[in-house]
Amino acid sequence: KVDHIEITTPPAKTVYNAGDKFNPTGMVVTAVYEDGTSEPITNYIIFRGDKLVQGQADVTIQYDDGSANSGISVKQTITVKPY
Repeated sequence: KVDHIEITTPPAKTVYNAGDKFNPTGMVVTAVYEDGTSEPITNYIIFRGDKLVQGQADVTIQYDDGSANSGISVKQTITVKPY
């Protein structure tokens, strides 16, 4: 069972203009299991990443490990400048 997730490599782009869509290229998200093992995952969901708004400080990366625990999430810090 997944204990938590981590962003082990940040995305290549972290500065955006208002209205841009978050680009996860280069970002590596790793699932850390209760037994201490870990592995990169790709089947995560990005929340609040479609139309970034000025002043937005992060997007939420969420993972569902199939155990009905949809609360497994981590924040990726971004900067959103005026359009």
